[in-house]
Formats: sequence, C-alpha cells, structure tokens
Amino acid sequence: MKFKAIFFIFNGIILFSFLLIFFMPLFVLGADYAMVFWGDSWYLLALFLGVLGILDGYFLYNWTLFTSLEKENWKGLHDYLKEKLFEKNRFSRQNINLFVNASLMLNDTESIDSLFQHVAQKAPEKAEKYALNLGIPVLLRHQDKEIVDRFGPVWNKSKQDLWVGWNYAFGLLLGGTEEGRQNAKEILTTLLDRMGNDYPLGLLSSYMLKTFDDGDTTQKVEAFLQQLNRKFTQDSWSRSMQKAQEKIQVYILGSILQEAAKWAFSPEKSNQLP
Repeated sequence: MKFKAIFFIFNGIILFSFLLIFFMPLFVLGADYAMVFWGDSWYLLALFLGVLGILDGYFLYNWTLFTSLEKENWKGLHDYLKEKLFEKNRFSRQNINLFVNASLMLNDTESIDSLFQHVAQKAPEKAEKYALNLGIPVLLRHQDKEIVDRFGPVWNKSKQDLWVGWNYAFGLLLGGTEEGRQNAKEILTTLLDRMGNDYPLGLLSSYMLKTFDDGDTTQKVEAFLQQLNRKFTQDSWSRSMQKAQEKIQVYILGSILQEAAKWAFSPEKSNQLP
C-alpha cells in the first residue's frame, strides 16, 4: 500500500474513532447530558489534537524518507540523509544505517568512508558505536591491515559487538602472521562461546576455526556443528539466511556463508558427527 494512502487512512480512522466517542453521549443520553459531558471533558479534545499533531508531525517530518523508501529512490534517499548527517550531524542509528544501505545500492562506498571520517571527527563515540556498518567498505576491500586497524581498537576496547570481533579476526587471518593467527583463534573461540542464537556468526567462526588443527578447537567446532544440524536442515538454513540478510554484515558476507553452509551440511561432515 502506498505511503500516502496509509497516512490518510490512519488519520481517517483516528478522526472517526474520536468523533464516535465524542458524540456518543449525544446519541445515547441526549443533548442535555452531552453538553455536561463536553463541558467536563474539553481536555480530551486538546489531548486528541495534541497526540494527532505529534503523530502527523512525525510523518510529515519524515515524508521524504518514507516516500523515498517506498519508491526505492536510493539517490533521493542518499541525498536527503547526506544533508542530515553531514550538515546537521544527526548521527542516529536509523540515519546511518539507511545511508549505508542507500550508498551500497548506488555502489558508492566512498560516501560511507566519508561519513566515517566525518562521524569520527564530530562524535568519536558514535564512530565506535556504529563501527560495523561504517566499516563495510573496509571489509569489502579485503586489506588486512586496514581491517585490523579499523576494527581492532573497537573490539579491544569493549568486546561487545561480536561481529566487530569477527571482522577483526578476519583481518588478522588475512595478514597471515603466526601471531595474528593465534590472536584470531582466541577471538573466534570467544565468539563461538558467546554467539547465543546468532548462528551465522557461529558458522563463520567455526568455518575459520577449522583451519586450526588442535584438540580443543576441533571439539568446539564439532559441538557447534552438532547444534547447527540439530536445529537446521540445509533447506531451513537457506530460508533463515534469506531473512538474516536484512543485516548488512550478513548480506556482505553472503558468499562466504554459502561456502561455510556447504561445508557444515555436507553429507561427509554430517556423518562424522557423533
């Protein structure tokens, strides 16, 4: 349904509901009681108008945003959010995430790099908070040092965003040094322990850990694969990945996830599990 239609239908339903409630005493109890009711309840009209004004104000304020999304007008959305972010410094999660999405749809990763530099200068804490999406171009370039330099400090500072940790470990493994590999192994093991229900993260961590041939690591990977195969079939996993790709990180890593899924759900691998 078109956004404009939703807006007017919403206003129509709210207005009709209020008028029905407001005039009900007139139809049910008569004019005399209705006058008393209206006299005592005048504040309800003010409250209604205030709430409706706030809701409509929100819709009107974001009209360009909503209509651009509806029409998939990525250029219009990009330009609209660029003004909010670069000129007005409104670094909300919604603004940043939508700007990153629009930039990717336009194949304009330079804009994301520019946004990161701007946010890092104006609000460094926001640059750390939204490091994952702002670092998508870094991940796409596959430059190990750049990945490590971008995600390493964020991960080492808080160790909260597990996907930031995965990116950091990925960069360390790309570097190929023995020290980097050992650090990556430690991080990936931590991610596997803390993954919760984030199975894409668990699968990618296991897929990278399989290159480490030692007893403890192998046991952790096998335990995860058992858990994965109990919860998913290959078909149900594919369906779940279609929904998971709403996350930019999962979408970007789609090809690696496909390779990891083939490995995890392969008959040979399944037959090896206890």
